[in-house]
Amino acid sequence: MRMSFLLSKLLRRMRPAALRRCRIDRRARVLGNSDLTDVSLGRYSYCGYGGRITHCDIGAFCSIADGVVIGGGEHPVNAVSTSPVFQRGANVLGRNFASHALGRGGKTRVGNDVWIGYGAIIKAGVTIEDGAVIGAGSVVTKNVPPYAIWAGVPAREVRKRFEDDMIQALLELRWWEWPEERLVAMGKWFDRPDELVKRTGSK
Repeated sequence: MRMSFLLSKLLRRMRPAALRRCRIDRRARVLGNSDLTDVSLGRYSYCGYGGRITHCDIGAFCSIADGVVIGGGEHPVNAVSTSPVFQRGANVLGRNFASHALGRGGKTRVGNDVWIGYGAIIKAGVTIEDGAVIGAGSVVTKNVPPYAIWAGVPAREVRKRFEDDMIQALLELRWWEWPEERLVAMGKWFDRPDELVKRTGSK
């Protein structure tokens, strides 16, 4: 039993990520069996196994768990048919009866230091602001404000990570833009937001 578990994990790691038209920072990581198209990924951000991300800008220090889906095409619900065979371009069925414009949502934007839990789905065109947390299995159809925790189907705000004045202080701090030397020097205070803000004179 343990051997088959280890083998399945090994096989998952062996399939490399598929990247098309992506800008991945050299310090970021995209794990195996993920499929990214037209994605930018900031420094020290990672995408877990089996992610599907399309047409999305992702900031720095983001944690994206396994099986997360962000963006993607949209089917035309107001047309006669939702099938891709009536739209422009190649499709999985290999046939086109018309060439109507391909449905596509807007660009999805994920801020800095965002944590997206396992299996979450983020609708195309949504913005998730800095410091937000998305619960596992959530379906996000609306913009998420900074440092808010959202969960559910459809996702709703559960609570804020901090009080409003602390959120404002952290947004002004913009620590995700700091050079690595400063991150090393100040990293010991990252488990104590009040102390970090005090020591940087941001509050």
